[in-house]
Amino acid sequence: MVRPYDHRDRYFLAAKKEGYSARSVYKLEELDKKYHLLKSGCRVVDLGAAPGSWMQYAAKIVLPKGYLLGLDLKEVTAPLPQTAKHVVMDLLQSTPEDFAALGATPGSIDVVLSDAAPLTTGIKVTDRARSLALVEMVFHIACILLKPRGHLVFKLFTSADYQSLEKQLRLRFEKVISQRPSAVRRTSEERFVVCLNYIAPNA
Repeated sequence: MVRPYDHRDRYFLAAKKEGYSARSVYKLEELDKKYHLLKSGCRVVDLGAAPGSWMQYAAKIVLPKGYLLGLDLKEVTAPLPQTAKHVVMDLLQSTPEDFAALGATPGSIDVVLSDAAPLTTGIKVTDRARSLALVEMVFHIACILLKPRGHLVFKLFTSADYQSLEKQLRLRFEKVISQRPSAVRRTSEERFVVCLNYIAPNA
């Protein structure tokens, strides 16, 4: 007999104990420890940041010397240092000027993170299409914001259509690696794609 999934698993309990706003923080922690994404003083943009656990983790590493900006359709509610910026914004409607006004000018960011997920319908085909559209926007934003050799990490729901996007990613990053961190729920189709060393168009 298959045991029902308990959302109050060890990651949920650990996040509560350590003061993080969501268990998803351990997905980023695992990826960061494996690929050394974040460093003191680096400049980071977190897309789809609410409730803010990824920002909490990043803040401990990059601040106070660095820069941290989070954006989401929902308010970031996690406790963060005053130097961390977070605003309510629709990524699908955002422009380079919007980011520049917040201090994230083109070519100035070391790492773009995204744990963003679309509003789901329960219909797999629709949800996968929405996820891919959001990921394509994240990739577009990253290509504007990243410094040469910067990094991108984003969440993706499994989709055959991803292969076309992966080809584009490999033209813009030296390494593109698909990962499934241990904190991903076993019933979830989500994966995380780690893109290392951005290749600027005119580099």
